[in-house]
Amino acid sequence: MCINGVSETPNVTVSCFITGPGFNGVLAKGKTANLTGAGTVTMKCNGQGYMRCDARVDIPPPSQ
Repeated sequence: MCINGVSETPNVTVSCFITGPGFNGVLAKGKTANLTGAGTVTMKCNGQGYMRCDARVDIPPPSQ
């Protein structure tokens, strides 16, 4: 889930660029993607200027 994205440049929309098992793309704030398995997840900010982004990966318990 892309939690937040902000830029010091006025009027710029910032999103999260996520790469992981089964997903490679841009997520707007509040949007989620379903990953298909275990592996490395990389997140970068997508926008202009000096940016900060936050993302969250929810991992189900091993019993599921």
